[in-house]
Parts: sequence; C-alpha cells; structure tokens
Amino acid sequence: MRLIILLLVISNCFGLATEGGVTGIQSTALRESNIASKNDVGAFQLNPALAANVKRLYLDGWYTRLFNIKELPLSGGIMVFSVGKISSGIAVSHLGHSLYKETRFTFNTSRSWKTGFAAGVNMQYRQTDVLRYGSSNTIGFDGGIIYHASEVFSLAGSVQNINHPQINESGEDLEPIIRMGCAYKPSDVATVFLAVMKEGSFQPEVSKGVEFVSSDNLTLLISVELNDMTPSGVFQVRVGSIFVNYALQYHFELGATHITGISFAK
Repeated sequence: MRLIILLLVISNCFGLATEGGVTGIQSTALRESNIASKNDVGAFQLNPALAANVKRLYLDGWYTRLFNIKELPLSGGIMVFSVGKISSGIAVSHLGHSLYKETRFTFNTSRSWKTGFAAGVNMQYRQTDVLRYGSSNTIGFDGGIIYHASEVFSLAGSVQNINHPQINESGEDLEPIIRMGCAYKPSDVATVFLAVMKEGSFQPEVSKGVEFVSSDNLTLLISVELNDMTPSGVFQVRVGSIFVNYALQYHFELGATHITGISFAK
C-alpha cells in the first residue's frame, strides 16, 4: 500500500519533478517559463539552445525533498563549458528512494551565431527502478532554438522526445513535448518570461515568470503556473562568481517544496 500511495504522489508531481529533466533551480522557480532567456544556462534540458548562453564555465548543484516527503529526495548537478562558439554540457539528477528511483543523464551540444540565433541538441538517458516491478531505461533526443531579436526581446522553441522513446517492454512511448516562449526586458532590472508547453493529447500549459535584479548581489525570480495557480520563487545571492540559491514552490494540495543550491559562473 505504501508503494501505491508513493507512486500516486509521484504521478501528481511528475511534471514538476521529472518530465522536464534536470532543469536547474532558476527554471524550476520560474516554472520553466524561461526557455528564451539570455542569461540562464542550466535550463538546457528544456531548450538545448540555452547552453549557448555560457560564457566560459557554468556549474550548478541543488537538493530538495519534493513536498517534504522523505521518500522523494531530488538532487542534481550541471556543468556547461564553451570552446569558441560551441558549448557542451552534462546534467545528472537522481529522484527517489528505495521504493522508486529515477536517474537521468543529459548530454548537450549547442552553437551560437552573431546573427542572434542559437541552436542545440540533447541526448537524455533515463533509468527508472520500482521496487518489485523491475526497471526500465530510455534514450531520448531533444532540439531547440533561440532568436535574440534585439537587446530586449527573444523568441524560442524546443521539442523534447523527438524520437518517441519507449519507457518499458510493452512499447509505451513518451510523447513529444513542444515548448514555445518569449522573453521581454522592459527595464534594466526586470525581465518577463512567457511559455506554452504542449504534451501529446494533454491540454497546453501556460507559465509566466518575472526576474528582478535588485542589485549586483541579489536577484529575485517569481512565477505562477496559470493552469493551477501554483506560485514559486527564488532568492539568489551573488558573491563574486558564486551564487547561493533558495527556492520555494507551493502546491495547494501537496504542500511546499524547499530547494537549496549553489552555482558558479565565469
């Protein structure tokens, strides 16, 4: 019975925890609305072209327990580096405990052009283990683009699971996930994000987020999932090239999720 309850909880939070892969603490707080960002690097699992935002090196790591459930710890790490106009990255995450475990590796390569375009591709490997039910693994491919039309406006689009990877021996496919979004910077201290996600036959999900840079050392990001009015936000404190992050997501039925992390950008 405990396993059944746990799996039901996972099914409710699956989109938040795993469907988007390892998204990083910023995109998690922004409810994955920032796929057209000019600054975020760690969300390349949502849009592979975002890895092209890296300057030289980006490192990120975080830990949380989903909805404060001890059987649902989630931890992850990201590394992205650039050589000229080519960027490469790897992300790793682990979700779950002895009853249910999911481990994911994402490998990325991307490129930017002087015209404002950037494009990237991902290869994602995921292994899932369920107690007494065995394990399964999949390999999926993603693609994405960004166009920075000006200093204040960007457009982006991505497709996840292009190859319809099968998740178990029965041949069940993971549906492609299509995302489209934009970013607008009305002032030097604020950026507004808007994104739409469509997965298979499910209804589209709309998310929006706002980034406030109150000073060189403090950034605030907030978001609301428009479909279920689920708020989230993150405080980011910068000390030189190091960023200390704390995020809070609140689900009105399942409760709060606290996320802590640290990142490095140079």
